[in-house]
Amino acid sequence: MVTLFLKSNYMKIVYASIIWALTLFISYLLLRTFSADSFIGITDDPKNLQKNISHLLASIASALFLLYILGDNERRQLRESISFKNKSLIPLLLPAVLTSTLFFLCIPLLKINLSEFGAQGNPGLFSSLWNNDDFIAKLLFGFVFIKIFIFIPIIQEFVFRFYMIETFRRNANSLLAALLSSFLFALSRSVMGGLFAMFWSLLLGLLLCVFYLRSGSLMPSIYLNIMFHFAAYTAIFFSNTE
Repeated sequence: MVTLFLKSNYMKIVYASIIWALTLFISYLLLRTFSADSFIGITDDPKNLQKNISHLLASIASALFLLYILGDNERRQLRESISFKNKSLIPLLLPAVLTSTLFFLCIPLLKINLSEFGAQGNPGLFSSLWNNDDFIAKLLFGFVFIKIFIFIPIIQEFVFRFYMIETFRRNANSLLAALLSSFLFALSRSVMGGLFAMFWSLLLGLLLCVFYLRSGSLMPSIYLNIMFHFAAYTAIFFSNTE
């Protein structure tokens, strides 16, 4: 029984979480130790840049581990979930577009402080890298941009919407699977953004679960995740220029 449990998909999630935490801690420690002065002069917020690098490395490490241990049926299901041939995507892409647009329009009206949305320092990091004429600063700007708006949303949808939901659905209904997946998603976001980020991430996670479960595809939730980040950061920049 113990051996079977240790080999179960639930323990694989635990192993992936341990890999994520260890990679995050070790990479951040190494960056602070060996490149503490390397980013000074390139950005006004070197500590936050180090956090972004560590966060991406940790996310990639855990996602690669889960990809590596996928069975044949899971690999087939993953390929189908990112296929554009799924006709059920069409009626769900429009609500995804409308949802992200509505979020973008409501932020200025609600006067929400988006600097608390798990993005502390990132807008300032963007500005300092963009305003620096150094070639390395421009490369780092591109790195942070791709990390936040492409890599992280795709990795999050694979880990939390695909792997976790499908794992939990084997022994629970879809509602409970969505709740568990969204809670773990929110918990992971709290590491970078605190309790407020955990709260809104729980709501966002539930919304993304709805799109995934209704379509059976990751494409609508990936799109919505990317557009959510894009709308949030755009609203931050607009609020900072007022």
